[in-house]
Amino acid sequence: MNTTLFIIGIVLGGILTLLTVIFTIISLATGKNKNAAIWGAGFLISITILIVCVFQVVRRISERVKTGVEWLSDQDNQGLMHDADTDAYNEQERGYFLDTLKKYTNPSFEGKVPADFYENKPAEKVDGKIIVPFVYPLSIRYSPNDFSGEILNEVSDSVYLKNISQMAFDENFAIVKCDNSLDKELLKEGRAAIEYILFDLRTREYLPFESEQQLVEKAGKIGYTGPSQMTYLTDFYRGWIDTLNFDF
Repeated sequence: MNTTLFIIGIVLGGILTLLTVIFTIISLATGKNKNAAIWGAGFLISITILIVCVFQVVRRISERVKTGVEWLSDQDNQGLMHDADTDAYNEQERGYFLDTLKKYTNPSFEGKVPADFYENKPAEKVDGKIIVPFVYPLSIRYSPNDFSGEILNEVSDSVYLKNISQMAFDENFAIVKCDNSLDKELLKEGRAAIEYILFDLRTREYLPFESEQQLVEKAGKIGYTGPSQMTYLTDFYRGWIDTLNFDF
């Protein structure tokens, strides 16, 4: 039966119970014992209806509360499962990119790379930025505020290239797009708002070009064998960035 019907039953049962009690008392007071017996029987029926309806309403409310609690618990469990799946996905993404970095590490550093340099672990924010591995011994300091990063040697804290938005690389070179449009200091020095740069991972020297086409052509001529299509740093380091609560 519908819960509404049981609520109606409670109302009617309450009214009938009250009426039968009143008329039973009146009948007993006037000596009409036969009528009192009839009203007494009516009272028993009314109070039974009232009790049954109250019980049914309470039972249905309890079931709904239980269902709500189970739903909330299920949502919590699903949230935990989603978080676990996301963490596993990010770890896998980091693993793929770290394998690429290891592949392009110069053979001259064999046996010299610190054990934790290519460790697959989430990054930690330092002054609103994260430091993530690049081709050893270089790292990338990534800023989520402008979606760009800089190439540096973390040990000496030497910065070689700033405002990197996109890049591609092999074991010897990186082709890089730098967006200097918001860097007043570099613009004041006469640097272009957008630069296309060939960066030597071995010597840390770089050459700027006016266009991406010129960069790719020159890089190919001097021995660059990596992809000609550059990738956003945000995509390269997605496995690290997605583990942080950055407000993009």
